Amino acid sequence: MDTHDDWTAKVSSEISKVENYISPSDQRRYKLPLLLRSARRVAAFSPECEVCQGLQSQIVSLGADLTSAPRMTRKNFRSYLSVIKGITKHLKQTHGLTEERKYVKRYVFMGLAFGLSLVMLGLILLSFGITLLALNVTLPALVTRVIFGYTIGYILDKRAKSRGKVL
Repeated sequence: MDTHDDWTAKVSSEISKVENYISPSDQRRYKLPLLLRSARRVAAFSPECEVCQGLQSQIVSLGADLTSAPRMTRKNFRSYLSVIKGITKHLKQTHGLTEERKYVKRYVFMGLAFGLSLVMLGLILLSFGITLLALNVTLPALVTRVIFGYTIGYILDKRAKSRGKVL
Protein backbone atom coordinates (compact mmCIF):
# COMPACT_ATOMS: atom_id res chain seq x y z
CA MET A 1 0.00 0.00 0.00
CA ASP A 2 2.97 2.29 0.66
CA THR A 3 4.03 2.07 -2.97
CA HIS A 4 0.66 3.47 -4.07
CA ASP A 5 0.92 6.28 -1.53
CA ASP A 6 4.46 7.01 -2.75
CA TRP A 7 3.27 7.03 -6.35
CA THR A 8 0.42 9.39 -5.50
CA ALA A 9 2.79 11.69 -3.61
CA LYS A 10 5.19 11.72 -6.57
CA VAL A 11 2.43 12.57 -9.05
CA SER A 12 1.02 15.22 -6.70
CA SER A 13 4.41 16.88 -6.36
CA GLU A 14 4.87 16.89 -10.16
CA ILE A 15 1.47 18.50 -10.66
CA SER A 16 2.07 21.06 -7.90
CA LYS A 17 5.38 22.03 -9.54
CA VAL A 18 3.51 22.65 -12.78
CA GLU A 19 0.77 24.59 -10.95
CA ASN A 20 3.41 26.97 -9.57
CA TYR A 21 4.55 28.27 -12.94
CA ILE A 22 1.37 28.33 -15.05
CA SER A 23 -1.60 30.63 -14.72
CA PRO A 24 -4.96 29.56 -13.18
CA SER A 25 -6.62 29.68 -16.60
CA ASP A 26 -3.97 27.29 -17.96
CA GLN A 27 -4.49 25.07 -14.94
CA ARG A 28 -8.16 24.75 -15.91
CA ARG A 29 -7.20 24.32 -19.57
CA TYR A 30 -4.86 21.45 -18.75
CA LYS A 31 -7.41 20.07 -16.24
CA LEU A 32 -4.85 19.80 -13.45
CA PRO A 33 -7.36 19.46 -10.57
CA LEU A 34 -9.17 16.67 -12.44
CA LEU A 35 -5.85 14.97 -13.21
CA LEU A 36 -4.86 15.09 -9.55
CA ARG A 37 -8.20 13.70 -8.36
CA SER A 38 -8.07 11.01 -11.05
CA ALA A 39 -4.54 10.05 -10.04
CA ARG A 40 -5.64 9.59 -6.44
CA ARG A 41 -8.59 7.43 -7.51
CA VAL A 42 -6.48 5.35 -9.90
CA ALA A 43 -3.98 4.72 -7.10
CA ALA A 44 -6.79 3.65 -4.78
CA PHE A 45 -8.26 1.21 -7.31
CA SER A 46 -4.97 -0.12 -8.72
CA PRO A 47 -4.50 -3.03 -6.26
CA GLU A 48 -7.61 -4.76 -7.59
CA CYS A 49 -7.90 -3.33 -11.14
CA GLU A 50 -5.37 -4.18 -13.85
CA VAL A 51 -6.57 -1.35 -16.08
CA CYS A 52 -5.88 1.16 -13.30
CA GLN A 53 -2.37 -0.23 -12.98
CA GLY A 54 -1.86 0.52 -16.67
CA LEU A 55 -3.39 3.97 -16.24
CA GLN A 56 -0.74 4.79 -13.66
CA SER A 57 1.95 4.75 -16.33
CA GLN A 58 -0.20 6.98 -18.54
CA ILE A 59 -0.61 9.46 -15.68
CA VAL A 60 3.15 9.51 -15.14
CA SER A 61 3.65 10.25 -18.85
CA LEU A 62 1.02 13.02 -18.61
CA GLY A 63 3.01 14.53 -15.76
CA ALA A 64 6.10 14.47 -17.95
CA ASP A 65 4.12 16.14 -20.76
CA LEU A 66 3.02 18.85 -18.35
CA THR A 67 6.59 19.96 -17.75
CA SER A 68 6.64 21.02 -21.39
CA ALA A 69 3.08 22.41 -21.26
CA PRO A 70 3.83 25.89 -22.68
CA ARG A 71 5.58 24.29 -25.66
CA MET A 72 2.87 21.67 -26.23
CA THR A 73 1.62 21.52 -29.82
CA ARG A 74 -2.05 21.31 -30.70
CA LYS A 75 -1.75 17.62 -31.58
CA ASN A 76 0.00 16.83 -28.29
CA PHE A 77 -2.62 18.83 -26.38
CA ARG A 78 -5.43 16.87 -28.05
CA SER A 79 -3.78 13.56 -27.19
CA TYR A 80 -3.21 14.83 -23.63
CA LEU A 81 -6.92 15.63 -23.28
CA SER A 82 -7.97 12.33 -24.84
CA VAL A 83 -5.86 10.41 -22.32
CA ILE A 84 -7.48 12.34 -19.45
CA LYS A 85 -10.89 11.65 -20.96
CA GLY A 86 -10.07 7.94 -21.22
CA ILE A 87 -8.96 7.84 -17.59
CA THR A 88 -12.13 9.52 -16.35
CA LYS A 89 -14.28 7.35 -18.62
CA HIS A 90 -12.75 4.21 -17.13
CA LEU A 91 -13.26 5.49 -13.58
CA LYS A 92 -16.87 6.40 -14.29
CA GLN A 93 -17.87 3.23 -16.13
CA THR A 94 -15.91 0.58 -14.29
CA HIS A 95 -15.79 1.95 -10.76
CA GLY A 96 -19.09 3.86 -10.76
CA LEU A 97 -17.70 7.32 -10.02
CA THR A 98 -19.56 10.50 -10.97
CA GLU A 99 -18.56 14.07 -11.71
CA GLU A 100 -19.03 16.83 -9.19
CA ARG A 101 -22.54 18.35 -9.36
CA LYS A 102 -23.61 15.83 -12.02
CA TYR A 103 -27.07 15.29 -10.58
CA VAL A 104 -27.74 18.98 -9.97
CA LYS A 105 -27.00 19.75 -13.61
CA ARG A 106 -29.10 16.85 -14.84
CA TYR A 107 -32.18 17.45 -12.69
CA VAL A 108 -32.23 21.24 -13.10
CA PHE A 109 -32.13 20.75 -16.86
CA MET A 110 -34.93 18.19 -16.72
CA GLY A 111 -37.06 20.46 -14.52
CA LEU A 112 -36.41 23.42 -16.80
CA ALA A 113 -37.27 21.45 -19.93
CA PHE A 114 -40.48 20.05 -18.45
CA GLY A 115 -41.46 23.44 -17.02
CA LEU A 116 -40.84 25.23 -20.32
CA SER A 117 -42.94 22.68 -22.15
CA LEU A 118 -45.80 23.41 -19.76
CA VAL A 119 -45.34 27.16 -20.25
CA MET A 120 -45.58 26.61 -24.00
CA LEU A 121 -48.74 24.57 -23.43
CA GLY A 122 -50.11 27.48 -21.38
CA LEU A 123 -49.33 29.90 -24.19
CA ILE A 124 -51.09 27.65 -26.68
CA LEU A 125 -54.12 27.44 -24.42
CA LEU A 126 -54.02 31.21 -24.04
CA SER A 127 -54.09 31.64 -27.82
CA PHE A 128 -57.23 29.48 -27.94
CA GLY A 129 -58.95 31.80 -25.51
CA ILE A 130 -58.37 30.02 -22.26
CA THR A 131 -57.59 32.89 -19.90
CA LEU A 132 -54.48 33.84 -18.02
CA LEU A 133 -55.22 31.09 -15.56
CA ALA A 134 -53.09 28.79 -17.70
CA LEU A 135 -50.07 31.11 -17.42
CA ASN A 136 -50.65 31.75 -13.73
CA VAL A 137 -50.39 28.03 -13.13
CA THR A 138 -47.50 27.27 -15.47
CA LEU A 139 -45.04 30.08 -14.68
CA PRO A 140 -44.87 29.35 -10.94
CA ALA A 141 -44.75 25.68 -11.82
CA LEU A 142 -41.63 26.33 -13.92
CA VAL A 143 -39.85 27.93 -10.97
CA THR A 144 -41.06 25.18 -8.67
CA ARG A 145 -39.79 22.46 -11.01
CA VAL A 146 -36.36 24.08 -11.29
CA ILE A 147 -36.10 24.45 -7.50
CA PHE A 148 -37.33 20.89 -7.00
CA GLY A 149 -34.82 19.62 -9.57
CA TYR A 150 -32.02 21.48 -7.81
CA THR A 151 -32.90 20.06 -4.40
CA ILE A 152 -33.18 16.49 -5.69
CA GLY A 153 -29.88 16.86 -7.56
CA TYR A 154 -28.23 18.38 -4.50
CA ILE A 155 -29.40 15.49 -2.32
CA LEU A 156 -28.15 12.90 -4.83
CA ASP A 157 -24.80 14.69 -5.18
CA LYS A 158 -24.45 14.83 -1.41
CA ARG A 159 -25.25 11.12 -1.18
CA ALA A 160 -22.66 10.29 -3.86
CA LYS A 161 -20.09 12.38 -2.02
CA SER A 162 -20.81 10.69 1.30
CA ARG A 163 -20.39 7.30 -0.36
CA GLY A 164 -17.09 8.40 -1.88
CA LYS A 165 -18.29 8.10 -5.47
CA VAL A 166 -17.36 11.63 -6.65
CA LEU A 167 -14.40 11.92 -8.97
